[in-house]
Amino acid sequence: MGISPIDSSQAEGPMEGVVVSAQKVGTSITLSVLSNKTGDYQFPRAKLGAGVYALRIRAIGFDADTLAPVTIAPGQATLLNIPLTKTADLAAQLTNAEWNEQPRPRGVEYQDPGNPYGSLRFA
Repeated sequence: MGISPIDSSQAEGPMEGVVVSAQKVGTSITLSVLSNKTGDYQFPRAKLGAGVYALRIRAIGFDADTLAPVTIAPGQATLLNIPLTKTADLAAQLTNAEWNEQPRPRGVEYQDPGNPYGSLRFA
């Protein structure tokens, strides 16, 4: 009924914060969970019933090998280790929001003589 695997990479060992998503084949509903500090993740049994699921992972800087659909039998836990490798194409993993995100400068003050309200300060 649930999937209780371990995320790991040869370079990093167990990885925390990996998003693991399961979508039941033939439906549009996807359930996502995060791996913990030991790399374990678990889908709630009440939310993931028996059936065939397509799995995806999201771990910036890492790729998973091709993930075959997983079959969950009624009343049984399914264990699955997802090995991760460093990605060769980091840009392909970033979303539009991540590409457009600008780091905010820290400790910088901008003087704008045309601004009647003074300067801008980023602390």
